[in-house]
Amino acid sequence: VRIFRADRSTLSLSTQGDTIHLADANGVTIDSVYYEPGWHNPNLIDVRGIALERINPFGPSNDPENWGSSVVEKGGTPMGPNSLFATPETFPDQDDIVLEPNPFSPDGDGVDDNLFINYKLNHPDYLLRVRIFDRYGRLVRTLADGKPAGLEGTLIWDGRRDNGMENRIGIYVVYFEAFNSAAGRNRTIKKTVVLARQL
Repeated sequence: VRIFRADRSTLSLSTQGDTIHLADANGVTIDSVYYEPGWHNPNLIDVRGIALERINPFGPSNDPENWGSSVVEKGGTPMGPNSLFATPETFPDQDDIVLEPNPFSPDGDGVDDNLFINYKLNHPDYLLRVRIFDRYGRLVRTLADGKPAGLEGTLIWDGRRDNGMENRIGIYVVYFEAFNSAAGRNRTIKKTVVLARQL
């Protein structure tokens, strides 16, 4: 049984950013998020009436990479699955990364729009630096720079550059670095991914 109670007549939230808390009957917070308008697709001129959707419901609530603009024509999917819904399926068995889906197609159709970079490490005290390079070796996106890793996790790439612009179709290199300067442990993994779109 699911019960939802809202203490306001509408669920309209500020387009300038807002905080949302989900609590149980005793007032204990189950989840919360402070969203920013910059989490919307930067290629949309007007996002009024377009829902901001969580991609992976099991991913971090406050990770901007885990949110995006709804891709359905009516602007949202109330009472149904998010149009961007996706969850990582495959994790490595040991100290490695898995890229899925590969190829991926960030074309806004709600299918394979995001790349999941799933990792598993042999120590919990690494920091991550994860960068995406094009086939000419040019840096196009930094996904993490000094992010605490834990033993396993997922990063999401929406196929865009750091400035929000779309990348061209082609082969990209995911350069995954896990480092612990204090212990002198470093791990570097390079793998390729194909960014595709319908022609």
